Amino acid sequence: MTQIQNSFTVSGDLSDYNANKVGQIQSAVAQGANVSNDAVTITVASGSVVVSSTIVTEAATATQTTSTLTNGIFSSTSSLETALATEGATVSVAAITPPTIIAFSPPPALPPPALPPPALPAKKGGDDNIGGIVGGAVGGSCGLIFGLFGYYMYNKKKQQTKVVSTSA
Repeated sequence: MTQIQNSFTVSGDLSDYNANKVGQIQSAVAQGANVSNDAVTITVASGSVVVSSTIVTEAATATQTTSTLTNGIFSSTSSLETALATEGATVSVAAITPPTIIAFSPPPALPPPALPPPALPAKKGGDDNIGGIVGGAVGGSCGLIFGLFGYYMYNKKKQQTKVVSTSA
């Protein structure tokens, strides 16, 4: 959304600009900009009487709306006085400041989402411990076989080295 801001100085006293007169000015500015009354905000301040208008419109139409205002009701004090009188607000306009486009700043970007924790390296051979089981079984079996073979060989050698002595 974009805002188009403008102000103009009018005759009278600040107390002359009650809600009804402000509503009439709002309606005249809205019609001059070809927008709804809801899109126009009017404020009245002292310093003679300074009437400020803010029109909220789409960014794509802001330039066209500003051109419409500049070439329409804000083109001269008499054009603005006529537009205001049409809505029932009879005032004398002393000066008009040209409309200005004020772009809204977009909201700040959201921070990036937190990164997920790093993935663990894939296990080779699946997620089970079959390799440990098989390795333990083979290693245990080999140890048992070599142990039994060693025991057998030890006993055999022990029997061969027995000396039987015979005395006559």
